[in-house]
Amino acid sequence: KAAGTAAMALPVKLLKAGGRVEVDLDSHVASGVLSVPEDVRLQILRALFEHRWLQVGGRVSALAAPPLMRQALEQLFGAGSLFPTNEKGDVLQLLVSQGRRRPVDGQAAQPFGSDLFHHDNSFFQQPAFVTSLYLKQVVGEPMTTEFCDTTAAYEALSERDRAFVATLVANHGRFHGRDDGSLVQHPVVRVHPFTRSKTLYISRAYTKELVPQSDVANGAHTWTLERLVAHCEQPRFISAHAWQEPGEWVLWDNWALMHRSMSWAYGPESQRL
Repeated sequence: KAAGTAAMALPVKLLKAGGRVEVDLDSHVASGVLSVPEDVRLQILRALFEHRWLQVGGRVSALAAPPLMRQALEQLFGAGSLFPTNEKGDVLQLLVSQGRRRPVDGQAAQPFGSDLFHHDNSFFQQPAFVTSLYLKQVVGEPMTTEFCDTTAAYEALSERDRAFVATLVANHGRFHGRDDGSLVQHPVVRVHPFTRSKTLYISRAYTKELVPQSDVANGAHTWTLERLVAHCEQPRFISAHAWQEPGEWVLWDNWALMHRSMSWAYGPESQRL
């Protein structure tokens, strides 16, 4: 509450941008070193979890981005909280966005794996809490990342349906449509540790099956995995970010939002994130 009272006096600028929030960290960078005070950190976290999506304002050069990102993420979420994403242990892996399934016999490429809506790392017992993407290089046509608000999807359910889906757990696996590796279980309805909001934690990419934990209404409900995923993926719960210029950097709440690359719709290689 104290941090909230002082929010207007803080040097971080929270600006509404396309229905989302932009946070300006430029004033906290000196000689290539980022220093985020505790009150500013709390304000950023509060904005991130309230709005579920933040764009970092200003433009960081491609060469300076990785160290500044590491500093920012460690200061926001704690040293040791970052999950390496490649064999070198780099926190920010360079991802080449491309259709996972190339056109065959004149047919259009189809989405596959992480091109389907998903929560990052849901196949781990302790999945990612926040995801960060930075646009490093545009190669060809600018691309779009879509987001699906699974908190809003939960809130749109009737009280009766909320009670039913709360009795379910879901098995998650690393590869869509395959049984590679062991499965992990997460409740279908998760309570956000900061906002205390409830969200649906399932996806088309990584959720394998729903497992009832009790007999509710003698099985009268018909919430299958496909039906629940289709409910989440309704257009009213989906928004998009169109990547335009190198230096764009976004953070989002991986518990409350699913996301998917739209690379399959753009051809073999569109841009680098």
